[in-house]
Amino acid sequence: MKKNLFLLLSWLLVMAFNDIKAQNKLKKPRTIVTTDGEIDDVDSFIRMLLYANEFQIEGLIYSSSMWHYKGDGKGTKMVSEMEMTKKMYGEKTDLRWAGVNWMQDLVKAYAKVYPNLSKNAKGFPTASKLKSLIKVGNIDFEGEMDYDTEGSNFVKAKLLDDNMAPLYLQVWGGTNTIARGLKSIEDQYKNTPKWQEIYKKVCKKAIIYAILDQDATYKKYVAVNWKDIKVYYNSHQFACLAYPWQKQVPTELHPFLKGKFMGEHIINNHGALTKMYYSYGDGQKQAGDDENIHGDITKLKNAQWGSFG
Repeated sequence: MKKNLFLLLSWLLVMAFNDIKAQNKLKKPRTIVTTDGEIDDVDSFIRMLLYANEFQIEGLIYSSSMWHYKGDGKGTKMVSEMEMTKKMYGEKTDLRWAGVNWMQDLVKAYAKVYPNLSKNAKGFPTASKLKSLIKVGNIDFEGEMDYDTEGSNFVKAKLLDDNMAPLYLQVWGGTNTIARGLKSIEDQYKNTPKWQEIYKKVCKKAIIYAILDQDATYKKYVAVNWKDIKVYYNSHQFACLAYPWQKQVPTELHPFLKGKFMGEHIINNHGALTKMYYSYGDGQKQAGDDENIHGDITKLKNAQWGSFG
């Protein structure tokens, strides 16, 4: 009797353990990425693709920021609401815009390495699936959230769907496309009997992960009208892989993050995807951004962020 009971308990424990494992496998974090196309965002995008099996990627959206915007094509000028870029640029019709094709180009490169990635781990999304998730959001100007866009409508739909798992809204540029999605929800429901229900649903689901304030839409709109949305604010950690990394990373590790080592061991001759990675002094230049000089070793002696080689 005791032996049978022991076997039964053992079996139940094994089944419970397997059930927990199965549940954990299903619980990949849901996430939408919004990005302005800065070169560090391109690198982040490549790293994300290499670990795409760890997430449930639900949207990849072009957005603008204080550093990058397309302009409206009509010669309309704007002055930044952010003090730093207001002083740096004054009036601009457009600013350092990398276009709306670079994500598609990276996904094409991902398609070439997908078979090898899939040999080493399960769960990588196909390139066609990722391509279908790419949307254009609010890109005309810094902080522009006056109009619904394909990207903002996509955010809106995801926030209103019936999946109540946390949805991580990553803000690699400005918050404006996400803010527009939220504003559209408010416009539709604010003066209806469903408003409180919708407000609670969105605030329970949405988690904003913001890298600095790269436009004023969070402070001016989201924080005021959606006070209960959770926010993770990254003000320093990202710098370990961005411009001031020499001040963040231990000195003995510096050689491994410079163009010479990166080019030899990671970027060149290591697959189609990492070939598109940017590193200091690697000889590359991003189309559309005249200020992107970081690949030119001759311009990096005692530069703003230090000397690189």
